[in-house]
Amino acid sequence: MTNGNNVPSIGQWMLYILVAGIPLVGFVMLIVWMLDKTNTARKNWASAMLIWMLIAYVLIFLFWGTFFAMMAGSMSGDYPTTM
Repeated sequence: MTNGNNVPSIGQWMLYILVAGIPLVGFVMLIVWMLDKTNTARKNWASAMLIWMLIAYVLIFLFWGTFFAMMAGSMSGDYPTTM
């Protein structure tokens, strides 16, 4: 399936991306592939994907945290009325 220098084929890359997209299973598989010492290309790809996932989770947390903080602040009634 792989050529002489252990580079995955296009079909294998497609399978890796498909598996990585499955919630929870993909996260576990990315960790398994990141710890794999036999396939350097897949290991580097899995490491990069986990870094991007971490960045995305932090940004999502900040967005929703800011959104809910603004909603809670607007409902507290501490702002002046115009009447």
